[in-house]
Amino acid sequence: MNLKTDLKSKNINYIGFAIGTMGFMLPITFVNAYTFQFYVYTVGLDALLVSIGMFIGLVVFSLGAILSGVISDNMKIGKFGKRRPFLLLSLPGMIFFMILIWMPPNCPDGQTMYWPTAIYLWVVGVGFSGSVAMGFAPYYSMLPEQAPTEKERVKVASIQGLFNIIGVVGGMAVVMVLQSQLSDPLNSKWWQLSGQHILSITPWIGGIITIISTIAIVITFFSTQENYKQDDTEIESTNFKRTNFKKSIEQIFAPTKHINNKNFLWQTIFYNMAFRLCIVVMIPFLTFVLHLKEENYFIFFLLIAPFAISGFFFWQKLISKTGLINGFSISIKLSIGISISGLIFLFNFPKLWIGILLGVIIFGLLVSCLLAGFIFPNPITSALVDEIKVEKSQSEENNQEEDLSGAYFGLNLFSMNISSGIANLILGIIFVGDNAENPQIIIFIFPVIGLIYGIGLFFLQKVKLKNR
Repeated sequence: MNLKTDLKSKNINYIGFAIGTMGFMLPITFVNAYTFQFYVYTVGLDALLVSIGMFIGLVVFSLGAILSGVISDNMKIGKFGKRRPFLLLSLPGMIFFMILIWMPPNCPDGQTMYWPTAIYLWVVGVGFSGSVAMGFAPYYSMLPEQAPTEKERVKVASIQGLFNIIGVVGGMAVVMVLQSQLSDPLNSKWWQLSGQHILSITPWIGGIITIISTIAIVITFFSTQENYKQDDTEIESTNFKRTNFKKSIEQIFAPTKHINNKNFLWQTIFYNMAFRLCIVVMIPFLTFVLHLKEENYFIFFLLIAPFAISGFFFWQKLISKTGLINGFSISIKLSIGISISGLIFLFNFPKLWIGILLGVIIFGLLVSCLLAGFIFPNPITSALVDEIKVEKSQSEENNQEEDLSGAYFGLNLFSMNISSGIANLILGIIFVGDNAENPQIIIFIFPVIGLIYGIGLFFLQKVKLKNR
């Protein structure tokens, strides 16, 4: 084994591996955070049709994540490794559809149920989601293999968490910058001045994001190697292990037979429903509840940024003191309380700045807690993969080691994205028609977020990791 390219040999390779997180999260965050805003408030498509399109895309992403994860499990280590080739295979489609999604046919004035635009969004969304899923699941599946001990995984996950922050915060920053360009955010349809500006620059923004993401993913490809299990002379000429259909289906659903992982999957579903609602509702909240305009969007973003940075270091420190499950539980409990406190915006404040200040505090604390979702889940999933491997190795019926990392991470991503799709549908139903601009409706989303977090917490506390 060439130690110079081994992930565990130099910190620079930890960084090289982890930067791929930013490569995927930057375009995903921008699409997730801005598609609803762009198509509903600028293109003029009905919120329900937009939500259906986002749901379809997330279903495709979910199925693609499982499929690519299982396929990568069954790959033999070839010249370019086992899972690494999937990183490059995902790039062409991601680049193409990332630009195309911001160039739709506009809905005629008054025709919000305009099917050509809806079908365009659905098709392009499927293309983007399928392309990203091809590389996303195999990338995350590499963690248990590249970092075999919990200490190493926490270190890698912490660096990944940092790049997650950069990707997510970067994607949200772009959204805020776009909104700050609008002279009249309440009137930003495509035939209005603000809307015309958005239509002209958004495809260029999409192109710039894909360039940054491509560079990050290529760095990960060259910073990581997977030939550590065998010498070069042992590399197989045939890269795919033959397996029958029944075996593949069993492998896909194998993680659901593990009671700890089943509870964690349910937690993942409800946690990410709440997470998605927080992200999507942010811009409507700033526009129709806080009444921000022009550069105030970006100023608001800068004010909550310190909360995000401090949250990252806080949750990173908490892991060593409380453990993975307890630390994650604390973050969710705080998220529940902060979400419910959003009801305070039902009151009329005597001064506009009071509402904005409370908005900064509540959203800042909420974002700080959300960052725990980038630090805890991957090490927990890796620990669950270890548990099932130990159980299988001790079983008399199965004395052959079976690689299920891709299945576990793939099913985890499936749960994340299906739940996000359901959240989009819920939001689309609530925001149908004029409700999309109703401040009271927007405010009542926050206690719903708290309730969903609470259900996720119930399942998380049922997960019992073995002491290792």
